[in-house]
Amino acid sequence: MRTANCELFGHGADSYMLKSADIELIELAIKRAYFNECLLDPKLAKKLLESLYHNRYIDPNFADKNLLDSPTERQIQVLRLLAQGLVFEQIAREMFLSVSTVKHYASDLYSKWHVKNRYEAIKRGAMLGYIDYNLIVNE
Repeated sequence: MRTANCELFGHGADSYMLKSADIELIELAIKRAYFNECLLDPKLAKKLLESLYHNRYIDPNFADKNLLDSPTERQIQVLRLLAQGLVFEQIAREMFLSVSTVKHYASDLYSKWHVKNRYEAIKRGAMLGYIDYNLIVNE
């Protein structure tokens, strides 16, 4: 990765795609830029993280390991139902769980992703590819 490419973000770039990126990824990058978010091509992101790790920019004693945790399948199920506009009570019935269990799944996911509420979680889920952007219910 060349330094010049990284400088683009300092000059206002919102996303960075490789020439080999498919059209769906480019569309997602455009949508994310509309919401003032950054999207890196996954291949580039992997190289960036490897570079950071090998250059010791990541502190191995970093306390918040949740940043690297992937959401569980149940957390993603809850997230997708939230994106469809369901409330916790409806999700609990749909998944045959208690309301407090559903809230627990959501709360754990919010903590992992450092978001404050369902709207931020849905936005992050769409950005990370866990939710189809076109299926999100706008209330």
